[in-house]
Amino acid sequence: MRTPRESFPVRVNFQCFNTISVPMKGFEIDEGRWYEPWRGYGWNEATWGMDRTGDRWRVVDICRKSIAEHMKDTFVYTPDGGGRWKIDLDNGRYYVSLGWCDTWCSIPPQRVAIEGRVVADAGRLRPGELCAVEDIPVTVRDGSLSMDLIPASPRHRAIINYLVIKRNVRARQAGN
Repeated sequence: MRTPRESFPVRVNFQCFNTISVPMKGFEIDEGRWYEPWRGYGWNEATWGMDRTGDRWRVVDICRKSIAEHMKDTFVYTPDGGGRWKIDLDNGRYYVSLGWCDTWCSIPPQRVAIEGRVVADAGRLRPGELCAVEDIPVTVRDGSLSMDLIPASPRHRAIINYLVIKRNVRARQAGN
């Protein structure tokens, strides 16, 4: 059974299972798992997680790293080709921010679509180069928001580091 979300913004940090990075306060962790109605979010296919934290022998102290640095260290990726992630949300208007980066490797070109509309498109990214978009207006009409990771080639992987969803308060107040 689907439970409506009461808390906004929804902040998702995509990272691998059993990561050594300390979870950030206010962020849900998505470990690349399949969509489950009881959880309210997940993927349509298998994904892999990665934690690029530099020092593998000790836990990373999030207090010593900025959120931006931490978000670049962890991600999930589709092994070959794209993937779809969805989250259950009430119908309405939202703002979406997201980003992808790999601090160690270059990333082939990829696009990201939200609700079927391409909202981010990047060529090859150098190691550590972040592609980010902020406050993209999105309308949910079917009870869930979907995000498609679309690599330029079906042989390439596609990655995502974080996603933030905020309610469009002005649209709610106007009764839209």
